[in-house]
Amino acid sequence: MHGLEFRVRKAGEPDFTKDTKKYGVEVFKDENTGYLVYVSETGSISVVPGKPAQPDAKPKAPTWMHGLEFRVRKAGEAEFGAGTKKWGMEVFRDENNGNLVYISETGSLTVVPVK
Repeated sequence: MHGLEFRVRKAGEPDFTKDTKKYGVEVFKDENTGYLVYVSETGSISVVPGKPAQPDAKPKAPTWMHGLEFRVRKAGEAEFGAGTKKWGMEVFRDENNGNLVYISETGSLTVVPVK
């Protein structure tokens, strides 16, 4: 259907720069189910119901909504501490269909359909 490019900051990276990692994502329509399949260049996938963009429409770039940063403890790590891993994530709107794309600094993604 269309391709997208996302810039994703690492945890602790306050601003987008020329060195901010970019990830490519392709969006396909599963003709058997009508679902949209988002596949990142890292192999991460997300599948959502929804209507695709008009076939004749020129693909639109995503719109950045906001960034998030999470601290995540390892299994067995009872408390948050100085060594607790931090992860960066960005949220974009796919302007081709309105879906929200959550993509992490590793290229993992999930997509939420917006009604």
